[in-house]
Formats: sequence, C-alpha cells, structure tokens
Amino acid sequence: MTPGAPVQEQAAASGAADERAASPAIPPKLLLISNASPEQTTGRLFRKLADRLRAESRVELRFRTLPRGVVAKVAALAMAFPGEVAAVARADKLFVHSAFALNLPTILVAKLLGKPVSGFLWDIYPQSMATGQNRGGRLAHALFSALERFAMHRADTIIVPNDDYRLHERLPPLRSVEVVPIWPVDAIQDATASAPSPGKEVRIAWTGQLLATRGVGHAIRQIAAAFPGYTLAFHVFSPDPLPSGLAATIGDVGADLCYHGYVSLGELEERLRQMHFGIVSLDPALPEASFPSKSNRYISSGLPILYSGPPLPGLKAALIDGGVGLSANDGPIDADTIGRFFRAYPENRLAYVAAIEAAQLRLLGGSA
Repeated sequence: MTPGAPVQEQAAASGAADERAASPAIPPKLLLISNASPEQTTGRLFRKLADRLRAESRVELRFRTLPRGVVAKVAALAMAFPGEVAAVARADKLFVHSAFALNLPTILVAKLLGKPVSGFLWDIYPQSMATGQNRGGRLAHALFSALERFAMHRADTIIVPNDDYRLHERLPPLRSVEVVPIWPVDAIQDATASAPSPGKEVRIAWTGQLLATRGVGHAIRQIAAAFPGYTLAFHVFSPDPLPSGLAATIGDVGADLCYHGYVSLGELEERLRQMHFGIVSLDPALPEASFPSKSNRYISSGLPILYSGPPLPGLKAALIDGGVGLSANDGPIDADTIGRFFRAYPENRLAYVAAIEAAQLRLLGGSA
C-alpha cells in the first residue's frame, strides 16, 4: 500500500486482503489420461481414482480408447494430441499409466509447461504384452523398450503397486517412487465365504484370460498339493478356450473342472460368492514384478485369494501378510491355519481397502 493514500482507499485495500485471506484455496486440477476405454481394466481403474480424488481436488479424466494395431494407435494418438495439449495447459498435474511410450508426446508437453508428471507403472512393457512374446521381432521389441524407458524417465514420480517394482531396471534413478496398491473398482460386497471342512469340496475360481504368463497348470498342481484330504473343484470363468493339457492336469490331481466360459459381470459376482477361493497365479519363470488386477475383483467380492507363482516379496506382503490371501507355494496348509485365516479375513480385507484409499489420497501431496 502506498504511504499517504486516502483512508477510504486504505480501508478498501485492507478489506480486499481480508476477503482473499478468508476465501478457501483453490484445489489443484489433476489431469488423468488413460490409454484404455472407460470399460477396460485400466480405464476403470482411472475412473475409480478420479472419483476418489474429486473429494479433494478438481479432476479432468480423458480416455483415448486406443484401437488394436500400431498404425491405428498412432493415428488415434495424433487425433487426440491437440485436445490433450490444451488439457495439460489447464491442469496443475498430469497422471498417466503404462505403456509410457504411448504418453511420450503429452509428457514432453507437460514438462515444457512446467507441470509435474506422475505415471502408474502397472504393466512392464513390452515384456508383459498379452502373448508374452515379441510379436514384432527383435527390432520392434528393442525400439518399444527404448521408448518406454525414455518416456518413464521423463516422469517426476513413478507409482508402483508394490515394492517388487522398485527393483525394475527401467525405474529412473533419483526419482520419487510411490507405492499405491492397485485398488478395487467394483463395489465392496460383504465377505460371506466360510472355511471349507476337511474332506469336503473346496470350490476355487479362476477369472480372466488364460495366458501362458499366468502359469495356470503349475498353479493347479501346487494348489492340489496344498490341500491334501480335500475334494477340489476348479471353476474357470474366461472367454478364452482351455489351454491344451489343462483339463488333463486337473484330472491328474483328482480334481473336478467346471468351465463356464464368458459370463456377465453380474453373473460372475453371484458365482464368486459361491466359491471358497479365487486363484491369482503367475508363471514361476516370470522375470518381472507383477500385481494381477484380478486380486481386487476377488477382494471386492469378499473372496479370499490363493496365490501360486514366483516368490515376489512385495506381492506376498500385500496379499498374504495382509491377510487377504493364502500361498500355495509352501506345501500343505493345515485345517487350523485355514480356519484362523477365514475368521480374520473380513477385518483384514477392510483394513486392506482402507490402506489403499489412504495411499490414493497421498497422490495429492507434493511427492506425487
């Protein structure tokens, strides 16, 4: 304020300052861009995250709905780019998810404009592509890998589902890494599953794609060894045909197979409530960190998890040590252990979900 200004001018200026001080701070505007459609898994994850963050901030959510095929993807990205540039200019912070290479132009725009970028590392590309193979040959694989690494290194914060991902060779050095477990996207149902009795049938569900990277046959054999003295029934809910030899593997361990094929989401929720466990499995030879999103479908449905796969400490800490799953990796599970697990499961599941919600809200802090 200028010395000697009229009293009424000083009073007006003072009143304006008081009004500004009393007005609430404008919350940050967060821009979330998903490569998927609103109905795909990653798209649904971003929809749920946006709903959660809207309680504390302003959120703009954009879906690319990228088609199949490299040429079609590039064309779709080019058409979306002008709108994304304008959206980045309006935002205070940008969130993207893997594959990072698909977000590279938008990430570079955000960096030029001085906007912080956070990226969710959910799938490690190109190693975790659907077939688990290098479909485009070595040159395409190497190019994709280089672009993915370069784009990831442009982000200010990498957000990973568990500590296993911290060991990933592509994580940028000296960057912030935030751990936020993948969250449930479906409504949380009551946990009604009860412990199976020795000698009785144990109903075990498999949902989703039957990929080679999931090691389903190996999981079946491990689970059979973990439940001696029980009758096992494996219920497969998948749009994929049964892999060659899977039916024989189930028969070899003396279990029953019920192949349901594709079922609607509503029917699947109902069927899962009739199961004792849901399988989360990975090929034991899988070289990368992983956090199968189906874990949260089971958690939403109130269905305990059975894990089979490589000994990933971060995944074990979240699911097994967190009390929402049992591991089939360590041999037979006795009836007392199963009983204690089921008695504690409802409370452990609620604590698991609450911890995820708290981690999501940390994304509003400066570190992310």
